[in-house]
Amino acid sequence: MVSDNAGTERLISLNECKKVFIQRDYSKGLTVKFCADFPLEFEGKIDSNTWTSFINQLNELYLVADSVTPASIVETVVGFLSCYTSRLCFRPKWEEALERIEEMIQEHNQEVFVPRCLHVRNPIEKGFRVIEITLLDEPLPPPAPVINNTQPVLQPR
Repeated sequence: MVSDNAGTERLISLNECKKVFIQRDYSKGLTVKFCADFPLEFEGKIDSNTWTSFINQLNELYLVADSVTPASIVETVVGFLSCYTSRLCFRPKWEEALERIEEMIQEHNQEVFVPRCLHVRNPIEKGFRVIEITLLDEPLPPPAPVINNTQPVLQPR
């Protein structure tokens, strides 16, 4: 919900709000890790320690999900030998980790972010490239009017 100048509140979709994108950190290779820098757009909305703690917790969960363990090796070998039909009997470690991450993000949204007019989307929705944070109290400005110009932009020679 957003209040307008008249003091009335209306529902807006997440697509109508300003967004901040947290880039993936490739400094340690291709492991899924996101930059923990505090965005300036969050000033006055959330404490930098709270944000850094959230990002560090998220990065730690991805690190655990990506780690190679004896169990993950056995899981891969059994999957390969069974033409991956073993996945019908038990869920892979990676999928379980993604569910834990989804639950953690939802929990933080409900308890921490939404009360402070922020909404964090799961990075899987953007292919692990960025974390999209919607600023719920900052709607996008209306689009600029399109000028109908009949002359072509490029002139042939």
